[in-house]
Amino acid sequence: MSAAAINQGTHDAANTLFVDAFNEIFSKADKGALERYTQIIPADAETVELDAQVDLGVVREWIGPKEFGTGRAYKLAVAFRKWEKSLKLPRSKVKYDKSGTLASRFKQWMSEQVGFWDKVMTDTLVSASGAGPTGYDGVALLSTAHPHGPDGGTQSNKGTSALTFSTYETAKVAMGSLAKENGEPLRISPKFLMVGPKLERIAKEITQSKERVIAVDNAGVETGTRVAAAGVTNVFSGGEVDLIINHRLRGTYDDYWYLGAGPFMALVLQRDVEPCFLDAMDSETRFIMDELMYSLEGDASPAAYAWQNVYGGIL
Repeated sequence: MSAAAINQGTHDAANTLFVDAFNEIFSKADKGALERYTQIIPADAETVELDAQVDLGVVREWIGPKEFGTGRAYKLAVAFRKWEKSLKLPRSKVKYDKSGTLASRFKQWMSEQVGFWDKVMTDTLVSASGAGPTGYDGVALLSTAHPHGPDGGTQSNKGTSALTFSTYETAKVAMGSLAKENGEPLRISPKFLMVGPKLERIAKEITQSKERVIAVDNAGVETGTRVAAAGVTNVFSGGEVDLIINHRLRGTYDDYWYLGAGPFMALVLQRDVEPCFLDAMDSETRFIMDELMYSLEGDASPAAYAWQNVYGGIL
């Protein structure tokens, strides 16, 4: 057997280890926070249209002929984009691996890439200085001026204040007050609060603590000159919302917080993450640099989805 064939046989064995590591790690690992706030939409075209239809009719007393109202239709064209994370190894590390180090290295590397789409979605969510991508209504995901509100007005799902009991309540009221163009309520109720590690404590106090401490005046109310502290029942506890800690909300984004009612982002997925490699002895990279290359690749497009399902505090 030729030396080239022996080398290729060794490379093929390494490729099997690479694919096995991918299958083992990606099949059972937590993919990240995106699973709670992202709708995965399978697609098989280079451009996909996200459609939304809002019914503008209202219930009325039936007098005379029925009235057949029309709805407002929205469309957002989403073109797929390519994503990758790659690794290169000297050929000698592959050829002379006798201790199982290569398999361990592949598994460790795969473990670090489990959040492949989670990173893509979080990066998209915090883009545009926290406002996020432009949605089907022509404005950013988080905006104080979403069009086509009641009586031709605009509606807001964005705040600029730090997370507190008060701002949490403000966000909850804002979401619950959203309405269609015809004035009918959307009936939005938040299901989760998403924060980064910095806000974990206050988020737990809001969502899990049975009591909260307030400052009161001499009459025992939250007005006037505050002279003492008092414990009151926390009406937001008791499982009203789940708490999600998104570890990617750090640094510039560590004060960002999101109150969500369901998926508000979309991942239009043409090709999910898959392992690839370039290992032929006569490949250019092997010939010039004596290196073998391994990658994870995917084709998808992150997009704004249902802005009504989220309220964001962007500081």
